[in-house]
Amino acid sequence: MAKYVTKQCPVCKKDFTRRVSRNQKHCSPKCQVEARRKKVTKQCPVCKKDFTRHAYLNQKTCSRKCAKTAIRERITKQCPECKEEFTRRPSGAARQKHCSRKCLYAAQRGKPGDRRKDSKGFWFWAPDGRDMWEHRYVMEKIKKRKLLSTEQVHHIDYDKYNNDPQNLFLFTSHSEHMKCHASFNRLVKRLLAGDGILLFNRVTGLYELGPRP
Repeated sequence: MAKYVTKQCPVCKKDFTRRVSRNQKHCSPKCQVEARRKKVTKQCPVCKKDFTRHAYLNQKTCSRKCAKTAIRERITKQCPECKEEFTRRPSGAARQKHCSRKCLYAAQRGKPGDRRKDSKGFWFWAPDGRDMWEHRYVMEKIKKRKLLSTEQVHHIDYDKYNNDPQNLFLFTSHSEHMKCHASFNRLVKRLLAGDGILLFNRVTGLYELGPRP
């Protein structure tokens, strides 16, 4: 069954009923034509002169000449990375902070020693000018080698910010890491019931339930 809604015509101020599916603003074609005939006075941002246009037109300048001038207009900004000045159009100047992609990527990578949190909640930094997660950097220092892309580091206490060496465990693959998480999920109900305490077995890489002290 079709649903109807009551609206008010912005021209004649009368209430009218139309289907919800129809995006109709006016009560009749007559009011629609009248609305299109309505004109408004604006000020040109280029020549500062007043001009009149139809209200439904999203025209900002008074002429093509002023429109071309507005397009050619540039705003001067300073790049926070290289400190060089650069120019951009007003439409994009608010969004663009850096002069080039090179400076943008350099700012995202950070400086050697910078430490920040990434979108996943891990500590992210560039200790040697090389971008990496802090928990992987700590594990590389423990193993005294670079980690493989397939190797994954697990936080034993599930605290992503705790990168203490005693809180990290290295898995050789993603599947082994997921088995570890699955072993924890299987013990949640028993932990809530108070059956024991949670222990992590560094030999098997799985969580176990131990007796209460």
